[in-house]
Formats: sequence, structure tokens, C-alpha cells
Amino acid sequence: MFQRADLIAEIEKLKAELKSHEAMLKAYDKHALDKQSGPEVRFYQMRPLEATRQVLREAGKALSQEEITRRLVAGGATLGKKRAESNIRISIEISTGPDSNKLKKVGGLIGLPEWDDAKFVT
Repeated sequence: MFQRADLIAEIEKLKAELKSHEAMLKAYDKHALDKQSGPEVRFYQMRPLEATRQVLREAGKALSQEEITRRLVAGGATLGKKRAESNIRISIEISTGPDSNKLKKVGGLIGLPEWDDAKFVT
């Protein structure tokens, strides 16, 4: 019969083994994703701002923050990220802030800074 200390030692050993297997799985998934292409992984490992700019260029008009986030998630921008959608939200908030000229926000819609206000309609 196992003693408490033996059980704790066995659990710690299994945790270490699990961590090793998780690292191998993560490496495997990364390798597999790097070899893939297509809409479901097109924003994988891309910075949120660059992916956002690409989404806006493709749309040709300003979009809501929710729509940008939806498109980025669908394109794999959050794969393997711990804070996933919050990274996108933070990037957009910083990029549309008063001290930034990376993105432009007009009436709740987000677009590229070089766009005139005509592209900021629903």
C-alpha cells in the first residue's frame, strides 16, 4: 500500500512527464501549423496590429471591433495564445488611442488612418 509521501512523489513524477508530453505536443502542433495554409491559419503567429490592418484592407471599409476580432479568430490569430481575444482587444485599443496613428476610430468603427470618413459608415 502506498504511503502519502509516495503518492505525492508519484504525482510530481507524473506532472513532470505530463509537462514533457505537453511540450512535445505543442512543438508538433506548431510544426503542423507552419506547414498548413488557408483561411483558418492565415493570421497564425502574426502580430495583432498587422493582422487587423490586413483585415481592414481586405474589407475595404471600417469595421466594428467585434467584427475585426471575429475575423482574426477565424483566421487563427489566437491559436496557442493564453490571453487570446484580450490580446486583440488591447492591440486595437492602443492603436486607436489618442497618441497613436496606427488605426483610426470614427463613430465606433475602426479603419486605416489614411482613409477618409466616407469609409466609416455601416
